[in-house]
Amino acid sequence: MIYLDNPNRALEAVLAGAVAATQPVVSVFFYDHTPQATTTLNRGGTQVSTLNGITDVTILGAPALQGIIRNIHTIFINNRDSATVTVTVKMDDSGTETIHVRQSIATGESLVY
Repeated sequence: MIYLDNPNRALEAVLAGAVAATQPVVSVFFYDHTPQATTTLNRGGTQVSTLNGITDVTILGAPALQGIIRNIHTIFINNRDSATVTVTVKMDDSGTETIHVRQSIATGESLVY
């Protein structure tokens, strides 16, 4: 599981190069948790994004407030292109990037993380 526990941390994805025809689609499944609240906030959500070649795409935004922990439990990246793509999933913390996974995905296959 990946945690975004700071309003400056977001999850991004980027391709190693241009696609032949169709950009991959990303689905991120998460829930927000507020541990210090008297009533725990457990809102589940999904963010769907389309990658954009070699441009970083925010596939899940940072939590809105300090104290909220965004728990990412599953990431699906589906390669709809006619060629293999290489995708990098990383956390961006105010411009400092931490790579979580870099993987080649064949045509019609998905990366599940």
